Parts: sequence; structure tokens; C-alpha cells
Amino acid sequence: MKKLALLITMMYAIIIGGEAFFKPRHHKNLPTYVPKTLDEVKNYLCERFEKGICIDTKPAKIIINKVFDFTGSEGMKEELGCYHRTMPAQCLKNGQMKLNVNNQCDGLVPTRVRYSQAGRCGIDVGSNKIIVGENGGGLIGKGLKLRNSHDVEIRNLNITDINPQVIWGGDAIDLINVENVLLDGNRIKNIGRQMVVTHFGNNTGVLMTNNIFDGNTPNSACCDGSHYWLWLFLGEYDRIALRNNVIFNTSGRGPHLVACKDSKILLHMLQNTFYDVKNTGLIDLDDTRSSVLVEGNVFVNVKEIVHANKGNIYMPQNRADQLQCESYLGRRCLLNTVVNSGGAKPVNSLTVLQDFKPYKDDLAKPIVMKAHMTKLINLPSHVKQNIK
Repeated sequence: MKKLALLITMMYAIIIGGEAFFKPRHHKNLPTYVPKTLDEVKNYLCERFEKGICIDTKPAKIIINKVFDFTGSEGMKEELGCYHRTMPAQCLKNGQMKLNVNNQCDGLVPTRVRYSQAGRCGIDVGSNKIIVGENGGGLIGKGLKLRNSHDVEIRNLNITDINPQVIWGGDAIDLINVENVLLDGNRIKNIGRQMVVTHFGNNTGVLMTNNIFDGNTPNSACCDGSHYWLWLFLGEYDRIALRNNVIFNTSGRGPHLVACKDSKILLHMLQNTFYDVKNTGLIDLDDTRSSVLVEGNVFVNVKEIVHANKGNIYMPQNRADQLQCESYLGRRCLLNTVVNSGGAKPVNSLTVLQDFKPYKDDLAKPIVMKAHMTKLINLPSHVKQNIK
């Protein structure tokens, strides 16, 4: 029986794991398209649909070399919603309103909510696509949606101003049952809801690296100029790596892992820089079987690094933790830099190292952070001095 159980476990790992963490698959001599209109942007990112779902698999490189503003392009709409908060008083001016999705306005102060319909649903992106922003190119008022897509790279793109005043007004990047997706060097700011969200299903091989998540917003769920809706991971068996991203002036869900019953997400947080994070802080882990490996990150002025932990977290605190990590992963995990921040000492769980061990050769590798960071963003001095 033990041999049968082991065999089933191995087969199960192959089925759900696959290439669990991102592996670049280089396409040569891709046809390249440079859209000039909003419609061309949509058409180049996905040319074929079946029953409303993108089924385009044609390899292509799409260069976004200017700003495409989708705000109002699908009409404006006004409906009865509510204020997310009404107290303190500045929430009526600087807070967010929200749509009555799933009756979330029950018991809240009603108000008319006006928004751009384009923002509510992202542009469909097919498989085998490389999307590159050049010369400050990007999208305003509409994000990207990948459903059942594989082998997609999104690089150097600005995605901003998607109904920032409205919760449920739209997400920057939607991932739904995807495989092998790279988000690299993008800048995301002023989003009504999530900057990145994975939906139910398996989102495997997702790598987010060198992105800037700017939480400064005139419309804050917390009414203090900070963005709350950062990363929400809902996939049943997500495999996600976050490396060398910069996140600032946010106030929660960094990330929030809350998926189906018995879900098992593996998340690797490596060498990211978080600063000036308020309210509920960063990690909300609500999945009892999910595992988060947190190493080599810089936390400066973060209210709570770990706000909730119902699952498994490994955040090395000392040399003994590093050596324990090495025995499972073949290298010493990096210590985190913690400055003026709380929630920095969760109880480490060996389950994390056990879960990551089968993928140790595929995990994102550490880089020389200081040299790399100077190319990415001009950090404030109180943060820069803590980058090694």
C-alpha cells in the first residue's frame, strides 16, 4: 500500500506540477506587429475566439510603442453602488466607491458610481505572445486578461488608471489557468482593484520580476493615499515566483492567498523591495496547505510583513535557518533585511522546504541586488541604504 501511495503521489505531482516554475521558451523569427489603434491592440493580442474565449496560439511579438487610452472607449456607465468607507470624513473625497457585486453594498452608504466600461474586463491575450513596451508605451484604462494561455511574456509595459476610484472597476493583469507566464519590467499604478490576480484553476510557471507596483493613489480603499488591492492569488495549485520587484505605499494583500478548499499554492518571494507599507501590511496566508518561501527581501517601514498565517511560511532568521534551507534546496536561503517593520518573525514551517524541494533546480535564482536595482528605479535614500 505504501508503494501504491508513493506512486500516486508521484503521478499527482507530474500532473499538477508540470513545469511548475517559469522556464523561458525562446521563439525565433517571430512575426512582429506594431499596433496603431485600440482595435489593433486587441486584434494583435488575440485574433481567434471560440464561445467568447481566446484560442489564439499563433506566435507573435507585439510592440506597444505609444500610450493607448481605452478610457471611455466602450462607453461610460452609471449605476447605484456604495461608498467603501465613509469614516473618517476624507473617505468621501479620497476613498473608493464600489459596485454592488455579490451584494457587497449591503449595509453601506449608497451612492451613484460612474465608471468606464472598458476597465471592467482586460484585453484578451493568446498563447505564444511576447508583448513589449517601448518609448514609455502602455495601456491606460484597460488591463490584460490571460485565460488558458501559455508561454506569454509581458515586458516594460505601463498599465495605469483603470477606474481607480471604483472597487470592481477592473484589474491590471488577470491570470486564469495559465502556464509559463513572465511579467518583467512593467509599471502598474492607479488600479481600481487588483494589480495582479490569479483566478481559480492552476496558474503554473508564473514569474513576476523587475516590476514596479506604485501604490500612490488619489483614491484609496484606506482613505490615506495608499493602494490596498495588490496581489490576490486564488488559483488552486498556483506556482508563482516574485523576484526583484519594487512595491511601495500599499496597504494590504501583498499577497493574499485565499483559494479553494484543499488548494496548495507555492509562492517564492525572493529579493523584492517593500517600503512604506501601511494598514494590514503584506502577507495574508489563508490557505492551510499553501507554502510561502520568503528570502532576501528588503522591508522598510512595513507595518506587518506577515499579517495572517494559517498555512506554511519559511522566512529565514539566522544561520541555522539558512543551513536548514540548504539541506533541502541545495543552497542557503538569503536572510531578509528588516527595518522599522513588524510581523517579521513568523513560526517557520519545514513543510515549505519539503514542498519546494522537488522544484529546487527550477526556482528563481538570486541576483546581485544593488547593481540591478539602480537600473530599475531611483529609490529614496532611506530605502537605498539598505540594499546590498
